[in-house]
Amino acid sequence: MTVNTDLAGQLIGVLRSATGTPGLEYERPPEPMQGGFWAELFSFSLANPPDGWPAELVARLMPDPAAARKETIVQSAVAAAGFPTPFVRTSGGPDGGLGRAFMVMDRAAGGSALSGLEGVVTPAAVLHLLRRIPEQLATSTARLHALDPDLVRGELEQVHSGAVRRRVRAPGPGRCGQLAGGSPARADPRGHLPW
Repeated sequence: MTVNTDLAGQLIGVLRSATGTPGLEYERPPEPMQGGFWAELFSFSLANPPDGWPAELVARLMPDPAAARKETIVQSAVAAAGFPTPFVRTSGGPDGGLGRAFMVMDRAAGGSALSGLEGVVTPAAVLHLLRRIPEQLATSTARLHALDPDLVRGELEQVHSGAVRRRVRAPGPGRCGQLAGGSPARADPRGHLPW
């Protein structure tokens, strides 16, 4: 993990600007978090956050600006539609003050789906997880796929940088999404749809 030694100073500057609060300060400065496939995550808290902002937040620093923009669009839209995902408070590209694409979002309560596998793992604990995780994934996936894809389609098409523009059609019951032309939409290894 690459740690920006001045991240705390740069981040508070970005937040002061985004909130219009020049005196904004940390209650707890940014600390690296575990997890994150391709992005660096930092948790922090604000002292006296602006109205409407929680104190506990997460900064997500992302290496690929184009993918970061798409991810920010999707997360912002689905959160606004009521899907249980952290609300994006501010975001920016590499020129936005942190040197990389970023989003600052609410810190979600809870733990990993694999919590309970620390220390000595019993067969009963493994069986419990093997039963619970598929149900959790199916429930959240069904809820996500029930959202209207038009929430994000227009903005995503605007940031598409490839020569061939492919649009994902909304899946019907029991179907995967399909690209225009009928071929199935397949995610790349990071879980992103091919745009």
